[in-house]
Amino acid sequence: MKLLIENWRKHLNEINLSKGDIDDAIQNASFNNTQSSEHRWSPGQPYIDYWIDKNTGDWAFLAGIPTGDDASKWPIKYSKPGESLQAFLRRVEEPTQLSLFENWRRYINETIGADENPDLSQDPDAFQTAKKPIPLNFRYAEEGEAIETKEGPVTVPPGGAAVMTGTEGEQWPIPLAPGDPARSFENTYDILEPGLAAKKDIPVFAKEMTDSFQVKVSWSSDLLQGDPGDFLVQYGPADYGVVGAEIFRKTYK
Repeated sequence: MKLLIENWRKHLNEINLSKGDIDDAIQNASFNNTQSSEHRWSPGQPYIDYWIDKNTGDWAFLAGIPTGDDASKWPIKYSKPGESLQAFLRRVEEPTQLSLFENWRRYINETIGADENPDLSQDPDAFQTAKKPIPLNFRYAEEGEAIETKEGPVTVPPGGAAVMTGTEGEQWPIPLAPGDPARSFENTYDILEPGLAAKKDIPVFAKEMTDSFQVKVSWSSDLLQGDPGDFLVQYGPADYGVVGAEIFRKTYK
């Protein structure tokens, strides 16, 4: 796909773009073209469609990713008003940026904690560690509140949660009454004073991940998104979390 920009300039005139120009650009970008008789619906392979916007008279573009038999559930992204084909294809070319398909990875990746439950204690690339007892601010939140974590939104479960604020301003909820009482806030944190707590010295296993990954929160259906270099942390059987690389190195032993 690195030939994308180089080849665009050979045949594209964004001011007076022809259908042939668009077809050539899609082909050079190695995407599927919905208006070609040779287009394929390969799982995970982006396809491009285009048309003339009747309101503006400009070309409009659409990109999608086939993720299964039900096409109505395929994630789709539209071009923005006035966005050039060059800019649009660049966004499609970089699917690891969630600006393309905000949650497309949840459709095409296996989910740790749902599809698979690895035992990191048996993984030669994992290691035992523990969180440092850094005093952190917290507040209580009621069931149903959506907490915007660095890895994605998480909904406070029944019984409420303590919402921690980390060293970089990041937030995450800890259930007050999870299915496993050992994982509750009061059993995993020492309350130093009202609104201030530090993690107990509890051993966990962690692994630095080389690819993008996602994790299902053990006490809800929410999914956390991890990037290459982030750490997968296992708190217990089928209980996982995602910690960003920089934060992990600052806050874990």
